[in-house]
Amino acid sequence: MTSSNGDSPRRRVVLIATGGLGGLLLAALLSEGHNIVGVSGVVKVRSGIFEKTWDGAPQPNSIADQANISFFDDERWSESAVVEWLRGCQADLLVVAGSRHMIPQSVCAEVSIAVNLHPAPLPKFPGAYPTPAVLEAGEKETGVTAHIITDELDGGPILLFEPTQIYDGDTYADVDRRNLAAMVKAARRTITGSW
Repeated sequence: MTSSNGDSPRRRVVLIATGGLGGLLLAALLSEGHNIVGVSGVVKVRSGIFEKTWDGAPQPNSIADQANISFFDDERWSESAVVEWLRGCQADLLVVAGSRHMIPQSVCAEVSIAVNLHPAPLPKFPGAYPTPAVLEAGEKETGVTAHIITDELDGGPILLFEPTQIYDGDTYADVDRRNLAAMVKAARRTITGSW
């Protein structure tokens, strides 16, 4: 997508991303100058294997507050509330990098394009937190798959894949931390339409 002078338009982006991963992704996108106009995530993240990887990382709500970006607390989630919030953000791109909810088509309809950044190869490893399944399968590569959000879990058309190498002896946390770079690249390519 380019404008008549050949420059990429500056998209108005809403990011749904939870926990430390979401905070690190948001910080990276803001440092690159992307136009993030809204952020949604969980303020009180429950501890688990995935979240322990990101202990001490900034949370998306804190970064959104500091950057004066509209924040929608995932604890208030309802389809109508999210639609109303998105309308207020006037976003044209929705990027999801971790959500506790399936994103309904009524939400997707509020933007020009809605993309999920899935932290594993699709269609081989769908579902929430696929890193254990990737490692248990003995894969030597994982990465981030960007796909259009549809009603089918991780089933929309694939736009791009950013690979991440897996090394012998890697733990879930090793793979997740290394995959963060692929997540940032996939988000950047999604925002700029470079797929």
